[in-house]
Amino acid sequence: MSILAIILEVLLRAIQLLLFARVILAFFPIDRKSTLVSVPYAVTEPIILPVRSLLFLIRPLKRLPFDLSPIVVFLLLELLIALI
Repeated sequence: MSILAIILEVLLRAIQLLLFARVILAFFPIDRKSTLVSVPYAVTEPIILPVRSLLFLIRPLKRLPFDLSPIVVFLLLELLIALI
């Protein structure tokens, strides 16, 4: 495995970890302006936003009480890691 592939895998795993932290932090009543919460949101929002807008094109998914986009992004990142 080349050094570039290792660096890319570490970067994708770090994004997955931040995504997981974002999902866990969403369950707690924490101020989103705090540093602890703003970092995961700032890093993962540019990745989640396009997936969320694509998922909202599917009518039944609009009515769900929760957001599936973090799960989809997590699985897509896992797929990318497997392809490296």
